[in-house]
This record gives sequence, C-alpha cells and structure tokens, in this order.
Amino acid sequence: MDGVFVYGTLCHGQKRQHQWPLPPVAVVPAWIRGTLYGAPWYPALKTGEDCVAGQCWLYRDLDIETVLVRLDQIEVTNQPGVPNEYDRVRVPVHSRDFLLDDAHPLPRTYHLQAAAAFEVPGFPIVHAWTYRFHREPTDEGFRQIRGTAVTRRSGLGEATHEKVDVVWWMK
Repeated sequence: MDGVFVYGTLCHGQKRQHQWPLPPVAVVPAWIRGTLYGAPWYPALKTGEDCVAGQCWLYRDLDIETVLVRLDQIEVTNQPGVPNEYDRVRVPVHSRDFLLDDAHPLPRTYHLQAAAAFEVPGFPIVHAWTYRFHREPTDEGFRQIRGTAVTRRSGLGEATHEKVDVVWWMK
C-alpha cells in the first residue's frame, strides 16, 4: 500500500474531491507536521512543526503511479517546461488516534497486518506523499494559519497544554 496525504481542495467535501483518477482503498483522517498557509482559492503547506489536519488516501501499489501522475498535473508538479507550484515529497503521517513513527521500517509502504487493518481506526501509517508549496507563500498572497493552544486539566488538577490541529477548509 501507498498513499497521499491531502489537506485542502482534494479532501472529501472540497471542490477537487472528484479529480482523483482512481477510487482509493480507504480514506483515513490523519495529520502531518508542517506550516499551513491559506488563501481564498486553496492552501499552501511548508515545512514546520504545527499539526496539519487532513486525509490520507490509500492506494494499492499498482495504482499509486497513476494517482501521482494525475495529482502532479493538478498540483503543477514535475510538468515539462513549467515551474513547480508544489513539490511532491514523502512525509511521516500520523493517524488521528495516535502518533506513528518509523518503527515499521517499510519506507514507501504502510505496515498492514492484514486487509482487515483498513477497518481498524488509527492503523499505523508510516510515510505518504504530499505536496508542499514551492515558493514562499506570503509572497503569493497566502497568510499563515495558526493552531490554537488549549489547556486541559486532569482529574488531579494538573494542567496540560497542547496544540489544536491547523485546518484549511473552503467555504
């Protein structure tokens, strides 16, 4: 298995959700580390430490090349004679249920115990493709979207601080 993490117009419910060339095996709520920028037309992702929420679309190995060729066209990536708008990169992807890491040493695949793993929320995803904006987003009219810090109290009165996911959603 292989997959693509998306955080904007290619997500379910967004304007480009129907432009995927093949149906996925599964779509899993997920997040990655990065810095998210927004504009009215679409988001831009750069390297960073925020938790950027999105979806991981999972495909069989024999289908991923077809998917990537189409997404490269949509994201203006690796097109002959045209400067990249986005760069396709591999990133660690985390399920919405728990942090995942490289304990599963398959660099371009998902660690799946069996096909039934698709039915288990939070199965371990290791790496997936995503698209990072090629230029400086603020030079192109984007504004950084920041997560909100929240405080939670345990039953013992102890406060813990955490960062809420950063999300871009077109209205």
